[in-house]
Amino acid sequence: MTRDCDASKFDPMIEIVPFLQRIGWKGTPKEYFIEQYEFESTYIDFGLIERIQILRKCGIKCYIASNQNYFRKAFLIRKMRLFSQFDGAFFSCDFGVTKPEKAYWERVVDQVRKYKPLIDIMDILFLDDMKENIESARSFGLKSIQIENSLDIERVIIELGA
Repeated sequence: MTRDCDASKFDPMIEIVPFLQRIGWKGTPKEYFIEQYEFESTYIDFGLIERIQILRKCGIKCYIASNQNYFRKAFLIRKMRLFSQFDGAFFSCDFGVTKPEKAYWERVVDQVRKYKPLIDIMDILFLDDMKENIESARSFGLKSIQIENSLDIERVIIELGA
């Protein structure tokens, strides 16, 4: 159900209600999500985001590619100041499909080509922590690297000459 909400096929505010009833939640779905997202935000790796700024300063465009429902997307944009930290974002809720679906990558490439029409698909580097997403992006033709920790991002920065 989560992926369907992330693809905007279902509304997370409605889909969460049976779960909230089972756990005895007394607040609204919105209050639940706010509390959950605030808790999760304590684990955002802001140090990693700072490291990504090195790539941006070297002229490398950096985008977020993320499976998110519309409500969490808005939360992340505000909490992480996404549009000051990245050159743009590709959210599944805007595309109607999620990673690792092929249609997701088609939409990402279409969006990238709006900024850089002649870009070769192999010039797009995709970083992700999930093996399934890396394999899917590779099968689509994107250069992809799995990132599991801060040392991995440091390695990428060095390899890119940043």
